[in-house]
Amino acid sequence: MPAVPDLVRDSKLETRHINGHTVHRYLEASGSRRRVLREEYWKREKDLGHGSFGRVWLEKCVKGSNEGQLRAVKMVRNLSNSSSTFDFRRELEAVAKFSNAKYEACFVKSFGWYDDPEAIYIALEYCPYGDLHRYLSRMSSLAVEEAQELTRQILEGLHDMHENGFAHRDLKPANILIKSQPPEAWWVKLTDFGISKRAGDRNAPSTVKDMWALGEIVFRMLTGEHTFSKSRLAWRLLSRRK
Repeated sequence: MPAVPDLVRDSKLETRHINGHTVHRYLEASGSRRRVLREEYWKREKDLGHGSFGRVWLEKCVKGSNEGQLRAVKMVRNLSNSSSTFDFRRELEAVAKFSNAKYEACFVKSFGWYDDPEAIYIALEYCPYGDLHRYLSRMSSLAVEEAQELTRQILEGLHDMHENGFAHRDLKPANILIKSQPPEAWWVKLTDFGISKRAGDRNAPSTVKDMWALGEIVFRMLTGEHTFSKSRLAWRLLSRRK
């Protein structure tokens, strides 16, 4: 496996597979004991989705200190030797960075990662309400107050990324997961750092792209349409001919 930053290497989970379970071993302090060896057994429950680089499924802890807890596992095919724009090392670095407690309000938290020769697996916080894309697909539009609150939360996450020299570069409703929704208070989190990169300057093209993408999301929340949908684009072209 190619070299990864220390932050990423330290979050790797010691993993083996036993009778259809994913088993993690780790050391932790417990009471008066300095280091205690623990094991957790996780069982795959159902698929949650898939994309061009891999898939996501739901797992439940059936044995260990987190018994009964749920997590999402993102499997990413190892494309490090291909010409793809995806680089799993960039995603692992961003996930590890923004899983720090100071950022957990804005980002889907990672519990670590593991790998095999074919793929990388990232254990993630499970958000049971799905993503903003699915929510908006069921709604014609959102109330202005709701759109304002969601925009504020997304901006807060982008601010944290840009202040730390990262650009998301793939901001869209499908990469915004819902932690809670009405009738409870809105709470959304950013996820999927597969093509994120170190941006350096806040005015770099990649950070500007993030803000452009946010504008598209705001427009969709308020109107239920895409800014450059085929019908709207056709109407604009016809208008110019008049």
